[in-house]
Amino acid sequence: MSNSTTRISENYILNSLPKNECERLLPHLEPVILERGEFIFYTNETVKYVYFPTSGIISITSCSEEGRSIEIASVGKEGMAGIDVLLGVDKAANESMVQIAGAGYRVRTEIIRSLYEESPALQKLLRRYIHALLVLISQTAVCNRLHLLDQRLIRWLLLCRDRIESNHLPLTQEFLSTMLGTNRPSVTQSAIALQNSGHIEYKRGKVSILNAPALEELACECYHAVKDEYDSYQNNQT
Repeated sequence: MSNSTTRISENYILNSLPKNECERLLPHLEPVILERGEFIFYTNETVKYVYFPTSGIISITSCSEEGRSIEIASVGKEGMAGIDVLLGVDKAANESMVQIAGAGYRVRTEIIRSLYEESPALQKLLRRYIHALLVLISQTAVCNRLHLLDQRLIRWLLLCRDRIESNHLPLTQEFLSTMLGTNRPSVTQSAIALQNSGHIEYKRGKVSILNAPALEELACECYHAVKDEYDSYQNNQT
């Protein structure tokens, strides 16, 4: 981090702001606890706050008329939830639910919009983040359509691992099936196969990655494309 910035949290965007812009934002940061299973946005709901996670993961899901949901993107400490409000809309396009419990800050929508208009640094950071998020969404769509469930599960576990920087993931198979848009028995079968091969260990409500390098070798190109994009984004590369 350069001398022109001040560390105010574990969130990448907040930490990357110049010192003077951090000081303008500080009075508007409200600490929040992100409880597992908590919905921070509902579809078509007016977005009153945006969220900057410092830990945990927020899942963005799309829901069909039949009530089936599938994850289309996720937000960790690298980003901001509620990016819709900077694109000229007031309502959330999708639901956003806390996937893995954590903490963070929230900022009122009118405040972040005002600061965004006045801050070239914040504009640059958030535009670069939007690009990374679009890569994640597009690769998720490709993966969900073209790849087998085993590969989709591996991609999802590795992306969660990267976000929370831990090989121990507090996840149930029921939650995994919802995020992957499939039924629980299918997820169970894939998880058992990965466990029998020594790549993961599954205990009730917890998945542990035992051999991350081997799992990365098994991962499809979608995982590597997303990881490369997010690494580039957080290394301030264009």
